[in-house]
Amino acid sequence: MYSDFNNQLLNIFRCGFAFSIVYLLWPFFLFNDRQLSLDGFVSRYAKMVFLTIVLGYVLIVLKLYEVISLVAIFFFLSLYKATNGGLWRRKSKVSANRGINWFFDLLDGQVHIGGTIRKGLNRFAFVFQQVLFNNFGSFVAVANSLLFAAVFLFSSYLRFYDAIMHAAPAMSDAYVTLAWMKYMDQRLLFHDGIYPQGFHIYLSIIRKFATNDHLYILKYIGPMNTVLITLGLYFFILKITKQILPAIMAAFVFGVLGGSITGIEWSRQVSTNSQEFALVFLLPAWYFILSYLQSSNKSYLWTAFVCCGIIGLVHTIVFLFLIIG
Repeated sequence: MYSDFNNQLLNIFRCGFAFSIVYLLWPFFLFNDRQLSLDGFVSRYAKMVFLTIVLGYVLIVLKLYEVISLVAIFFFLSLYKATNGGLWRRKSKVSANRGINWFFDLLDGQVHIGGTIRKGLNRFAFVFQQVLFNNFGSFVAVANSLLFAAVFLFSSYLRFYDAIMHAAPAMSDAYVTLAWMKYMDQRLLFHDGIYPQGFHIYLSIIRKFATNDHLYILKYIGPMNTVLITLGLYFFILKITKQILPAIMAAFVFGVLGGSITGIEWSRQVSTNSQEFALVFLLPAWYFILSYLQSSNKSYLWTAFVCCGIIGLVHTIVFLFLIIG
C-alpha cells in the first residue's frame, strides 16, 4: 500500500540516499568550494545540477545514458580534479608518497587501525565543536536557529504530507512530468515537441541512483523543490540585509502561510513542475551576480553562471524573470 509507513520509509531513504550521494557528497570531490556554509552548499548544489543536466543531454544524444556511464564520468572527473589542482593540487605527489608509506607501515604492523579511526573521530569532533561554537555561540543565535528550524520543519511538513499520504499527483502537469521523466530513461529527447528537458533529466538521474519507482521520485522531489525555494528566500534575504529575523519572516510568509497570503495555491507547492525547480535557483542567481559585482570574485561569477544556465535549461519563463529581475 502506498501510504504504508514501511513502504514510505524505504522509498524516502532510497531517494534521500541517492540525492545525498549525487548532489551533496560528490560535489565535495569535484569542486573547490568546500566550506561548511550555506553559500558553499548553494554553490556546490547548483554546479552539480548544471553538470548533471549537461551530461544527461550529451549521454542521451549518444545513447549512453546509464548509471555506469554517469559513475565513470564522475569518478574520472574527481580523479582529474584531485591530481590537477583539486583536493591535492601541488601536494599530489607528497600525498601519494604518504599514502604508499602508510600502506607499507600498515603491513609492517606499525599502524593500528583502531588508533587511526580514533584520531579521525577526534578530528571530526573538534571540527564539529568549532562549527557549533562559531554558529551557535550565543543565546540569541541559538534562539534564531531554533526559530528558523521550526519554520523550515513545519513548511516541510505542509508540503510532504500529500507526497506521503496520497499517490495521485497534485496537478495534471505532474503527469506530463512523469511521462517525460520516463522518456529520459528511454533516451528520448523532445518526444512531444521542443521544451527544456533539464528538470526531467534531473529527476531521471535521481531515479537511476535510487532505483525507486518513478512515482515516488515525482512525489518527493516536488515538495523538496518548494522547501528549497523557502531556503533560497531565507538565504537571499539573510545575505542582502545581513539580518536573520527578516530572513526568517520571509521564509515564514512563503513556507508556512503559503497560498493563504501569497496567492500561490498549495497544489503548486506540492506538485512536481519544472517552473518551481527553476525558481529554486532564481534568487541565488541574483545574489551571486550582485556578489560578483561587489567583489569581482570569479567564484561568484561561475556560480551565477551555472544558476542562470540551469534556469535556461529548465524553464523559459523563469529565465525571462531572471533577465528582467
